[in-house]
Amino acid sequence: MSLLLKSGRDKLTQTAKFLGENDLVFAKGVYPYSYMTGPEKFAETQLPPIEAFHNNLEDEPCPVKNFNRAHEIWAHYNLKTMRDYHDHNLLSDVLLLADVFKNFRNSIYEQHRLDPLHFITLPSLAWASALKYTNAKLDLIITDPDM
Repeated sequence: MSLLLKSGRDKLTQTAKFLGENDLVFAKGVYPYSYMTGPEKFAETQLPPIEAFHNNLEDEPCPVKNFNRAHEIWAHYNLKTMRDYHDHNLLSDVLLLADVFKNFRNSIYEQHRLDPLHFITLPSLAWASALKYTNAKLDLIITDPDM
């Protein structure tokens, strides 16, 4: 994501279209995953304390700058509840992912004239790219009865 941002905000078209051009939207959101234990948390009308943003997977506290960014997002988008914050975070993640994938798709097509959406897996795309690059010719397996 950061590499894409370095190549220009014009590459993040969907994110900018739906969330605007503010610096806040061009980074992964900060979310209190472990704190959100049930639907009743969605009704809360303010962000929980910084301790609630602790990263349990890595056992790391939330950096103060990330916590401050969460508050900036809350204020900038005039969020009223944790449901609003949750929905905004989800929308942001999906839009950023869409932009990253769109640019990946365009990049692969420009470099190899292959469309990643025509392949089930990344290894199958890599295999096709290697065959195309090397101009290798493979025989069909079904032509050899011993195969």
